[in-house]
Amino acid sequence: MEREHQSLMNELVVLHDSGKYIAAEQLAYQILETQPTDSEVLYYLSRTLYMLDRNEEALDVGLQALSQAPADEWILFLLSEIHQDLHQWDEQAAYLEQCLRLDPEIADFHFAKAGNIINKFSLQFTIQFKMSQFIRPNFFSRPVINPHLLKSAEEAVQEIHLAIQLDPDVAEHHVKLGAIYFMLFRTEEAEQQYRHALQLEPQNAETNGSYAIFLLQENRVKEAREHCELALMFDPNQEIALMAKEQLHIYETQKEHFFRNLRRSYHLKTKVAPHAEHQLQFSKILLEEGKVQPIRQLKAYLRLMPEDLEVHLMYGKAHYDAKHYPTAYYYFKRLNRKWPGNPYIEGWLKELTQMSVAERNLVPFLKRCIILPVKLVIITLLKTLMFALSFYTIPKARRQQDAQLNRLV
Repeated sequence: MEREHQSLMNELVVLHDSGKYIAAEQLAYQILETQPTDSEVLYYLSRTLYMLDRNEEALDVGLQALSQAPADEWILFLLSEIHQDLHQWDEQAAYLEQCLRLDPEIADFHFAKAGNIINKFSLQFTIQFKMSQFIRPNFFSRPVINPHLLKSAEEAVQEIHLAIQLDPDVAEHHVKLGAIYFMLFRTEEAEQQYRHALQLEPQNAETNGSYAIFLLQENRVKEAREHCELALMFDPNQEIALMAKEQLHIYETQKEHFFRNLRRSYHLKTKVAPHAEHQLQFSKILLEEGKVQPIRQLKAYLRLMPEDLEVHLMYGKAHYDAKHYPTAYYYFKRLNRKWPGNPYIEGWLKELTQMSVAERNLVPFLKRCIILPVKLVIITLLKTLMFALSFYTIPKARRQQDAQLNRLV
């Protein structure tokens, strides 16, 4: 009898592990007819139902298994996974704490706890740049990261570090850690984690897709396209890779929309974490978009990195392209005193010197004293008109919605 039971159990495990869940469910119920309190059979039945997306049934059977083996950490972990799928974060956290008390040396437990911490605050582990719930606005200065959420994110980072220490060769751990670092605007550390994940699993579709999304947010489109193509070659249906492909399509067909979103994200990034690399990257994005000269961003970068000659030249050129000829002229003269004999600086000075005094000064005067004030007046009038119209259009739209609801009722 015992040998027959063990044979059926082995068959159940094979069916479950090979993904034949319908057959596994039928066999589990068959075994339970003679062994209704076997915690191992109940565990595999619960896990099978969970894999079939029948979470409520899986939860009931899992609780039965737990009643038979209350100190089994893997039953507790399964119950935490079911509660995660049901978006019951507090229940999931309680089961994970029990798992860690029973065995703190399991990497999966620490990794799941990190995910639970983030999920409880509605912060998804995605590479897309969505920080609206993570930022606390400060109307008197720059926005800051909400300290409560920052503390939680740091706790999640610690849990993933523990998971990596226990099992350093899991690429998914490094990808998720990279995603949290990216949420915290720690770009260099995020990229290190993505690259490490790729070293571990270079043919992993999800890892390549996640890195492609990260590169798109950094405006490194060529590299992003390469990793997106790799991801889709390994798995044509990989969700994150398809997301990257869609973003690349937007870049190719709707560049204005792509750059608008990128500009917004970097505007927020430079406000919250005004590091030199963020300012320089924001400047390059504005230059590539070609609508506004990144004078303010380059100036902010040079405050942090005053010895970067290449960016000094970019800053002077930005003033030139914005037709601020006197400012560009005196700026290059100042650079010439600091770096005498530099051929690029001397070339710009020669270019500006060849302009007539009237040309060098008249254009900025017209722009600042006539064109710009007129433009500001027109914009102000348009905004006032739109604000006035909103008092009429919004109630009208609401009345139409109410009428539609009344018809439906």
